[in-house]
Amino acid sequence: MLKADTVPAERREDWVSMRVREGVDVLVTNPRLVQTGLDDEE
Repeated sequence: MLKADTVPAERREDWVSMRVREGVDVLVTNPRLVQTGLDDEE
């Protein structure tokens, strides 16, 4: 689990990228913490 108020955004992005490479298909988030949205770089 990553805390939005204690882990820098860049580190959170790296964590998500690593999980995607590992084959994770679903990421459960708090909608208020990602209200700016997620962009798909692929």
